[in-house]
Amino acid sequence: WNARGEQSFGSVPTMGPDARNAQEKRTTMDVNATYQFNHRLSLFLNGRNILDVNNLQLRYGAQTPGYAKVGITNKFGVAWTAGLKGTF
Repeated sequence: WNARGEQSFGSVPTMGPDARNAQEKRTTMDVNATYQFNHRLSLFLNGRNILDVNNLQLRYGAQTPGYAKVGITNKFGVAWTAGLKGTF
């Protein structure tokens, strides 16, 4: 599990004196699995962000309504990697 709190990137003076850019808090989950056939050969599987959590960038101040806080939504999906590892 990877949990990140809200991360501030700087102010946005055109939206008011307290407005700022921020990355919304999020929790993602990665998995790694390995099956070893023998001491020389193994199979691996890695999954990144397996719960498919969106990456939201916010832009808001004290007077910004809740529906207008999201500036950019990134959806990267789940990244899977699989392969064989061997020693020869």
